[in-house]
Amino acid sequence: MRRRGLCALLCLVLALSCALPGGAETYPFVFITSGEMVLRQSAGTDGGVAATVPHGEAVLVTGETGDYYAVSYEGTSGYVKKSDFGMAPQETEEAYVLIGQGDRGANVTRLQTRLKILGFYTGTVDGVCGEGTVQAIRDFQEKNGLKADGKAGTETQRTLYSSEALAAGVPAGGEQAVYPFTATTRSNVNLRRGKGVGTAWIMTLQKGTSVTVLAMEGDYLQVNYKNKTGYVMTQYVNVPDVYLYGDAPAQEDAYPEMTQGSEGACVRVLQSALSELGFYTRTVDGAYGSGTALAVRSFQKKNGLTQTGTADAAMQQLLFEGRPYNSRGKKTDVKTLPLKEDVDMEYGDRGDAVMTLQTLLSELGYYHGMFTDTFDRATEQAVKNLQKAQGLYVDGKVGKKTRAALREMTAAAGTETPIPTQTPVPDALSTPEPAWETAAAATETPQPVGTPLTDENVIVIHSGTRGQAVKALQRRLMELGYYTCEADGIYDGDDILAVRTFQQKNGLKVDGIAGYDTQVRLYAETAVRADEAAATATPGSDTETLLKIGATGEQVRLLQNRLKELGYFDGEVDGMYGTRTARAVAAFQQRSGLKDDGMAGSRTLNLIYGSSALAAPTATPTPRATTAPGPTPAASLSLGSQGEEVRAMQKRLNELGYTVSADGLFGIGTYNAVAAFQRQNSLRSDGVAGVQTLTRLYSEQATGVSGATAAPTETAGTVTSGSGSSAFRAPSTSEVRYANWYTEIRSRARQMPDVTIYDPDTGLHYSLHMFSLGKHADSEPPTAEDTAIMNQVCGENNWTPKAVWVIFSDGRVYLASTHSHGHEVDHTSGNDLVGHVCLHFPRVMSEAEATGPYAVSHQKAILREWERVTSTLE
Repeated sequence: MRRRGLCALLCLVLALSCALPGGAETYPFVFITSGEMVLRQSAGTDGGVAATVPHGEAVLVTGETGDYYAVSYEGTSGYVKKSDFGMAPQETEEAYVLIGQGDRGANVTRLQTRLKILGFYTGTVDGVCGEGTVQAIRDFQEKNGLKADGKAGTETQRTLYSSEALAAGVPAGGEQAVYPFTATTRSNVNLRRGKGVGTAWIMTLQKGTSVTVLAMEGDYLQVNYKNKTGYVMTQYVNVPDVYLYGDAPAQEDAYPEMTQGSEGACVRVLQSALSELGFYTRTVDGAYGSGTALAVRSFQKKNGLTQTGTADAAMQQLLFEGRPYNSRGKKTDVKTLPLKEDVDMEYGDRGDAVMTLQTLLSELGYYHGMFTDTFDRATEQAVKNLQKAQGLYVDGKVGKKTRAALREMTAAAGTETPIPTQTPVPDALSTPEPAWETAAAATETPQPVGTPLTDENVIVIHSGTRGQAVKALQRRLMELGYYTCEADGIYDGDDILAVRTFQQKNGLKVDGIAGYDTQVRLYAETAVRADEAAATATPGSDTETLLKIGATGEQVRLLQNRLKELGYFDGEVDGMYGTRTARAVAAFQQRSGLKDDGMAGSRTLNLIYGSSALAAPTATPTPRATTAPGPTPAASLSLGSQGEEVRAMQKRLNELGYTVSADGLFGIGTYNAVAAFQRQNSLRSDGVAGVQTLTRLYSEQATGVSGATAAPTETAGTVTSGSGSSAFRAPSTSEVRYANWYTEIRSRARQMPDVTIYDPDTGLHYSLHMFSLGKHADSEPPTAEDTAIMNQVCGENNWTPKAVWVIFSDGRVYLASTHSHGHEVDHTSGNDLVGHVCLHFPRVMSEAEATGPYAVSHQKAILREWERVTSTLE
């Protein structure tokens, strides 16, 4: 029947292949439920209920067994009786009937359902093509490159019901993150056998090489190229956003819900806007405390909203896009801009978005002023100059066309910007691990972590640079008082402003780019702090007599001779200040209690040439008999290192009272222990076990915790014995955080995928490894023992959501919900679990509702646990 043929299109939503003639089916296909369905664990009425699928939900049909279809719904796999479907999938061209405003019926219902699934339609599926439906059609057409007339003809519907249809907020390149996929390298990059620059090199892939991506694992991609399989760094491959950010809603289009305990740039912008309106009078610090909550309630009361103290999406939309009432009851346009990518800007606007604009204009040569958060006349003139050069309407305002021009010009400039050619991290930077790797490493021997900063190895840090070198820069700026934000490893507006201020105070070129000269000055002992006036150089001062890498001449020759006399320098006395000279100076400085930056200023030189100069030890200190042999002097251990050298170091740390698990893995706990040891032994506290740190560690002079003024801070989940055993300290309720998955937790999960799950009800704990970060974290217990404990906590093979506390490797504790039913992808063998489990973290309930009832049940479990946690704190 024609009616039957029309209704059958409901089954084609997201279908990956067309139906075969004669009613035969191909799999998979998607079906929209016309009523409630029971998803069973096996094909039979006695199969046990895996889940209940509500009316109007999309289920993926993957095959059939007898009278049952094999179905997947929201990560749950099971079986549904064929009779519950009532129809078989099929398609006819005649079903594509033109749909326009005012039309009614099953065709419209089907259309609205599909548009709703793709995120274009937010109204009620009522079978009436009204203005909302027309606008949704138009938005879909525009997104998918069709004529945007608001009418759904054959071409529009064919695209709409195909697997290639792009959803709202999903970038071109795919609607789902499916592996394997093909990508090209954006620059020359090394293919290695493992994840890390220390693993064996296979070959160099040239820029533009096409590779098959098999999996994404943190900062690395597992790829295949001409029958060679290995790992490359993600940042050097053109990876579509859908693989980088999963199936999360487009952040530039959404306002993340914020409440007490939230922190970050979004909170800072919220505080600025509320301050502008007169509701918030405290410091704009990016921390959502009681003062921020009170300001939000005041805003809500003045504007007729429910006084929750929580900044939800609706409130933020009114705040940033509407004309809200200010504290005096006057309707006002807020000049503070939200953190959205495609936001219009003009003279008078304020916020991080303005600073980002100034940065882009500066890089393109149009802006030459100071980086601020205010769209001033200089910024307006720079925009006008760009518009004039690009043939745009010159009004000094940043709209859609100007933004597009900026993106194109930035992308074009980016293809010509050289990428740093080496990964070495100078001793002055003191970063735990390398942040960059390119093809140059294939032909050059990687320099050790202790290598001083040079023109050749410096990582030039500019807008958009990411990694450990940036974190080190941010931490140093904090030490000097120029920077108060979180050291997140991303160089953006706040960092640029801090560097520009530092450059201005220290007599450097003010460009906001942290190049060689800026970094040498920044890490120098003589760096001018933010609260100090720049000192005028005087004869004999470090700024006058500083010798560093690159210096040549008689002064360097004299220095080398003196260092050789003292036993620090064994190289050729050639008058060239190179790596060996810098290391010798650093060794002398460390022994003399100076900052070991490898640069010889007046204070260092006075001590070196003084009669009381300390000579180098005549022999390498012998480790205590009870310890394992220490690493060779060339070794350097940092975050990510593993093996017997790490285990030996951990055992030695435990002997000295710095509690850490002797597991041979250099993780956050080991990093903290090394940093604590360094502090107590007057070494640079960077958490990197270099030659000086290891030498001191294994020496008789090593200072243990007993000699310190305070013991190392203990965090939840760390060992509490000095023997390296697996003693566990359970977190307290005061440590538990409620934070949004998209805005805070997911980025942390990428950096720290191995977590401990703690059950507050039983006191049990087990480990999970998170491997896929979409709307939730797909996870696997690493061992059979972990699976056994998980089954104790959640019940064996149980779908029921269980609220738990998740302890990250840095000690932070977050609320979450999980289950124990293994399903689908399985990476870990021997752990007594077939498939993986899902770990859900807090997110806006409307997002969970859009996902489905099972996601909602997890969010409700989290909310119940949060209510219990907060009640114990009152």
